[in-house]
Amino acid sequence: MNSKRLANIFSFVLILTIVTQLLSVLRTSLLAAQFGISGEMDAFNLANLIMVCVINIVGSAIPSIMIPFLAKMKNDFHDKRTLNTYVSTILGSGFLLMLLTFAVGFVLVQVFQLKDSNPFYYMTYLMLVIMGFGQFFRMITWVQTSYLQMDSKFISVKLVGALSVLASYLYLLFKPDISIYEVAISISFSFVLETIGLIMANRNRKYRFHLTINFKDKEYRRLIRLTIPAVLSSTIYQFSILIPNFAGAISAKVISPP
Repeated sequence: MNSKRLANIFSFVLILTIVTQLLSVLRTSLLAAQFGISGEMDAFNLANLIMVCVINIVGSAIPSIMIPFLAKMKNDFHDKRTLNTYVSTILGSGFLLMLLTFAVGFVLVQVFQLKDSNPFYYMTYLMLVIMGFGQFFRMITWVQTSYLQMDSKFISVKLVGALSVLASYLYLLFKPDISIYEVAISISFSFVLETIGLIMANRNRKYRFHLTINFKDKEYRRLIRLTIPAVLSSTIYQFSILIPNFAGAISAKVISPP
């Protein structure tokens, strides 16, 4: 890759990154103007934080384990099978962890009858489910982004990301009297759009994903052994972020005047 082309790619990536960040700020400002400091916004932020932390636990394996493997893998059947088995494991684990979070929330809602006794926590649970699916698709975008970056398709990654954020921003902008649930759905759906766009951009058969299960593969087992400490470390870190914020949200609701 010559220096001129590299400079052009860097310039486009920088511009698209700035545009994406600007759209994210505008979207946040729009939500602040619409809902302000309210229980609805608190429930949305808390649910989003919980699911971000949950998905990040498993997703931490993508940059630390999967990308180094991609950098050295060969375009042969064995490496493709190892990659697809590993990705299947990571995505499957993330999906199961998401369902476990939903199940724990459902039990708490039923045991403490939160639907009637505490609407804030019931709203948080419903938002948790909506945002959870969005965050799971966000994890899929990390996988697809890794594939595209290995092919030096940096512009495609940023362009798809910017368009998905733009779509959710325009929906929020032109939808009058929007509910907080519609906000959660639109943002989650933007991750779905981003996933579809990245999959369409990734036409390299070397990295094309197929659900594969081959737990006996030696290279796969090596990757799993490397993944375990990375996930454990990420779990501690994510809980160190989640617990203070969760405790703060509970305290605020307990001491806030009726």
